[in-house]
Amino acid sequence: MTKEATPSPRRIEPRRTLLLGTAAAVGFATAAAAPAFAANGKAEAGYAVKSVPSIVLAEASQGGEGGEGGEGGEGGEGGAARAGAEDSHFLAELAIVEGHLRAGFALYDSGAPDMAKPHMKHPQDEIYAELKPQLQSRGAEDFSEELSTLAAAIEGGKPVPEAKAAFDKVLHELEEAREKAGGGEASRLKAVVLIVREAAEEYEEGVRNGKLVEAHEYQDAWGFVQAARAMTEELSHSTRPEVRDAVAAINEQFDVIADAFPALQPGEDSTLLEASVLLGAAARMEIASLSVK
Repeated sequence: MTKEATPSPRRIEPRRTLLLGTAAAVGFATAAAAPAFAANGKAEAGYAVKSVPSIVLAEASQGGEGGEGGEGGEGGEGGAARAGAEDSHFLAELAIVEGHLRAGFALYDSGAPDMAKPHMKHPQDEIYAELKPQLQSRGAEDFSEELSTLAAAIEGGKPVPEAKAAFDKVLHELEEAREKAGGGEASRLKAVVLIVREAAEEYEEGVRNGKLVEAHEYQDAWGFVQAARAMTEELSHSTRPEVRDAVAAINEQFDVIADAFPALQPGEDSTLLEASVLLGAAARMEIASLSVK
């Protein structure tokens, strides 16, 4: 199933949507996520997708209760919180690019070039233009040429090994860009949560009443989850036990999410899950990430 019009890419709004950071917030997230799963960890029937809200810190741009920079001023806790949020959003934006490309290349590799092409054009034509200033400000290299080479390989119907080589080069550039982000392992875990939430929104647009209605959005969700899982896998080799514990808990939720994607191109007779499965998993991932500072 394909769409007539090329869909607009989803972008993560920076600075405003932040992860929970207090004991009270942990309780809120637990309460919000709990109805999403039965005892076996599967989504309960009838659970409303929007029951697990995004956590928005309304005054994030002002440094929280302490005003500009909080009690510590611009360099205090408020400034550090904003910097950490910007790092995690930057990482999530990179994962948005990666997710589109992962979906596109997987489709191309499976013999569906026409479905692959729109996924390649989004990062090249639209998302990257807004990401580029962030790359420049962090001293990361411009990888627009690598993106163009990959898009051209897919558009031109190049052999899969040639397209794969171009794809791998972009993945390398994305990892180089990630290395320029601050915040360390904590920011990467927060980015994982953000990208899974974005996947849930795409999935909600792609699936209605258990049936595929918009293939492109469903495939985006698949790609975003793949990008988030790859980022999590990198953290499994951390020397910090609290990071490895968080990764183990997050991976359990990825296993739950896997049931929402029986195939990259599910058949018309396939019965799919609801986006609440992804939202509930993201809430639990967020709780797990709170132990890492």
